[in-house]
Amino acid sequence: MIDALIAYFHYLGMMSLLAALVTEHALIGGELDSRRARQLVFTDRVHWISIAVMLVSGLLRTTWFGKGIAFYTGSPLFHAKMTLFAAVVLLAVYPTLKFLDLRRSIQDGMAPRLPAGVIGRVTLLLRMELIVVIVLPLLAVIMARGFGY
Repeated sequence: MIDALIAYFHYLGMMSLLAALVTEHALIGGELDSRRARQLVFTDRVHWISIAVMLVSGLLRTTWFGKGIAFYTGSPLFHAKMTLFAAVVLLAVYPTLKFLDLRRSIQDGMAPRLPAGVIGRVTLLLRMELIVVIVLPLLAVIMARGFGY
């Protein structure tokens, strides 16, 4: 039963991450007022919590509750999946730093502001991260079916 719960949390993390990315993408595209800036900061927290849930549940599945560590580490698809997961984390850093700037602005009583160039970079990174997040489950499904051995 515990293996099913670990798998559930892994899937929940993936779905939550996707939802957070879509929400961030929608929020960054509109007029940036204090309310929207607070929503971005909150959604970014959900984003990172989702990444943490995916990481912890993925490690548990790889080591104790999945098909065994040898199954996973012997697959080049697993290594590709881990590389893409690392890319998700790296792609998320810059937007998070900018969202933290927004939080500081709000706390200091200033109007939240991001220059157009920053908004463009954040939007691009969010889109890149969305593409990677959509590809990750595909690699997982293919790997689980025994391809890549």
